Amino acid sequence: MFCPICKSEYREGFTLCDECTVKLVDELPEEKISQKENLIEIAASLQKSDVAIIKSILDAENIDYIFLHEALGSLYPIPETNKLLVPKKDQKRVKSILKDFL
Repeated sequence: MFCPICKSEYREGFTLCDECTVKLVDELPEEKISQKENLIEIAASLQKSDVAIIKSILDAENIDYIFLHEALGSLYPIPETNKLLVPKKDQKRVKSILKDFL
């Protein structure tokens, strides 16, 4: 079982994500974009709760994104933790949407 927002994995029997309070799914959807695309970094070293909110905002706006090193955020305090990348074509739009949040 997986959270569709933060992508945390849960054991069988769990139905809701503790962090995001959303219903868990059996499988995570396939990534919308590949890391080979021309991606631009928008933010880094975000808190796990911030990542969940940003994902919700970008999903609602139908904007593709990748969070690099997201799973390591709670294990290792590294500078690359939770790095938000978006396609170059969406850079201005994402910065505008997230300007008050970031």
